[in-house]
Amino acid sequence: MEPPPPERAEEIREGPAKEEASGLGERHIDPEGAQRLKEAGFLPEESHVGKRRWKDPDTGQAMTGGAALDQVERREERELEEAS
Repeated sequence: MEPPPPERAEEIREGPAKEEASGLGERHIDPEGAQRLKEAGFLPEESHVGKRRWKDPDTGQAMTGGAALDQVERREERELEEAS
């Protein structure tokens, strides 16, 4: 199979780098969301392309704000279920 033409190479690349480069898949984190992330222990840091990423306090993995907020919400749901 032939490699994709150079103008399509960006479209085919997958994963967080593609999302970060294109802006797709990243939801806007408002001040309330940023505060929730900080309260959950996530640390903001700038990525290599100048966008804010959030560092997971448990794993040290950096992720987009949307992914970090999704993770915080899942943790909160799990905690509520365990408390019931």
